[in-house]
Amino acid sequence: MNTENTINTIYQCIGIPACVADAKNEVLLTSQHMNENTYPPEFIAECRKQYLARDPKGTLPVVLSIDRNLLVGVVGIGTQNIFIVGPANSGDYPNDNSKYDKDFESITTMHYLRFAGLMSMATQLITGAEIRPDEIIFESTSMAVGTQASEAILLNNIFANREAYDFHTPTSFETAAMDAIAAGDPVELKRRLSETVQGKIGQMSRDNLRQYKYLFVAVATMVSRAAIRGGMDEEIARSLFDAYCIQMDENDDIQDIIALAYKMAFDFCDKVSIHLGKTPYSPAIKKCVTYISRHLHDEIKLTDLALTCRMSTRGISKKFRAETGMAISDFIHRKKMREACYLLKYSEYSISEIANILQYNTQSYFTKVFHDIYDTTPKQFRDNTYA
Repeated sequence: MNTENTINTIYQCIGIPACVADAKNEVLLTSQHMNENTYPPEFIAECRKQYLARDPKGTLPVVLSIDRNLLVGVVGIGTQNIFIVGPANSGDYPNDNSKYDKDFESITTMHYLRFAGLMSMATQLITGAEIRPDEIIFESTSMAVGTQASEAILLNNIFANREAYDFHTPTSFETAAMDAIAAGDPVELKRRLSETVQGKIGQMSRDNLRQYKYLFVAVATMVSRAAIRGGMDEEIARSLFDAYCIQMDENDDIQDIIALAYKMAFDFCDKVSIHLGKTPYSPAIKKCVTYISRHLHDEIKLTDLALTCRMSTRGISKKFRAETGMAISDFIHRKKMREACYLLKYSEYSISEIANILQYNTQSYFTKVFHDIYDTTPKQFRDNTYA
């Protein structure tokens, strides 16, 4: 999921705005429901100042408490830009008005522990870094909130749930289901999903539809990670993640969203199963395959592959053919054509643009390679997809 989609999904699912700001504290990108003037420069400057004060290197997400009752999450993008999520109302001071309240039409209420979970997921989607909620830096400007205070609040929540017999879904259930996906075992996945599980889904939004949309993104994140852990090509997994999230985002029926989540889980599981059915590669060839998968939009040179695997060009070519049964060039073509299928299905790029994206010099050569592999032309493939 790209930055723009992430920002829009956060706003649409839970009503919390987000933006990307540059070193001049000017908004570069924000939700399609908002405008650049929503975030005043002084607000961004204050967020940047407090963020760098907590994490000078700008490597970890920070949850700030602005004006007592407003939560804001900040994480660095590159060396200059920052990604801002918020503000959200912590609920700790509901009667206090912030000087920034007038700049936002409405401010969603969310406890800071849940907000930290949101920042964990948002950081992974934006930067690719997997940060646990407990690794996020939380700093309040109005009260000392450290680990002990966090644990005290968490214990109070657990006690309240225990008294009401109202527990969250156990982690063991999630782990077992994700392990089934990583193992490419649809039978075990079906068994796990059919089990009766005591507990509840944590409340992430007061709006029921947003709750399920937000939950879908969380589940999609776990499922795609499990599939990658099971050996699924990372770029394919991320592309499939994007496709399912877009499909979910265009649906406003909760039952359809639930059904789509189940379909998604089994789709990822089946793809891992297909991958695991292949002959495992040696470490050197795995590096080679990973490099190819991550550079499908680039010109892939044999010398670069040899350097990545620390082998000679002749050595890597011979070893690659021995383990995969095909020449490196043929393997690259097949990988690029799989990417072409995704772009033809889910993007609005023209065929000539797709050929250019995948580094084919001419559309006619791209069409020839596609036809050699799939026995159909790119145009016919796209036409049949939407027939």
